[in-house]
Amino acid sequence: MSLESASGSAKLLVWGNNIMQESFKAESAERRKFYVEEGWQITYEKRAAKWASFSGTHGERILYVRQIGLCDGAMGNFSLEYPQNDQKLYGAIVDGLVKSLAAAGPCE
Repeated sequence: MSLESASGSAKLLVWGNNIMQESFKAESAERRKFYVEEGWQITYEKRAAKWASFSGTHGERILYVRQIGLCDGAMGNFSLEYPQNDQKLYGAIVDGLVKSLAAAGPCE
């Protein structure tokens, strides 16, 4: 799903995918690599066994990416890209998005 702010200055992407690499960690690292290759300078990164977050800048833009491991070799993701001068506004939105991106329940 792709959503854009009314002004068109911010863009939220939400998606799921199958893990194609050997692990969640490797899949997450591959996604991060794509952003770096697009010119994003990653300035923040935090990882755990079943989730990862990273953030960076590209010119006057900020990117925040969150990924979680799901059941059956899948993962959920969101990315939010927005102007640096709107960091206060979108920082609070990122916090809410991180809290809301969660697996529906334990894997069986």
